[in-house]
Amino acid sequence: MLDSNIFRAIEKVLYHYFDIKRELKDKEEEIMNSHKNELRINITNVGFYSDPTASTAIKLCSEELELMRKWIQIVDLARAKFKDTGKERLLEMKYFEELAIEYICSKLHIERRTFYHWRDDIVVYIANLAAKYGLYDPENNKIEIPAFLTAKSLKKCGTKKNK
Repeated sequence: MLDSNIFRAIEKVLYHYFDIKRELKDKEEEIMNSHKNELRINITNVGFYSDPTASTAIKLCSEELELMRKWIQIVDLARAKFKDTGKERLLEMKYFEELAIEYICSKLHIERRTFYHWRDDIVVYIANLAAKYGLYDPENNKIEIPAFLTAKSLKKCGTKKNK
């Protein structure tokens, strides 16, 4: 079983999946529309050489943006794996719609223990994908998540909403 901190970190990524997508899109648009801090190379006795295309490409390949892209890809792969199953619906209802466990169980016609079993399957599958993508180190119990997800200003994950 996963360490509780790793489990919670993966759940945080799931709860904020659409925030990650939005943040990535915003940062990419900001980079594409910004021409400040272009790559400038000092050429002795001549001046500077500037390459805005190279500068934009370098910024678009930043570690933080790549981290967000990998998490989006991991969640998309998990959604594809569980497509057209109760687990896919559970993933959407719990993490994207943030509905109450009782409500999810009643809508999916499952017991609480099945809910927790399916939830664990989803999170463990995502942990395995994260390890494959180099975001989770099971030996050292370390996981990389986007920096903005560690901010204290984020809303609490897992708000229990009833319909």
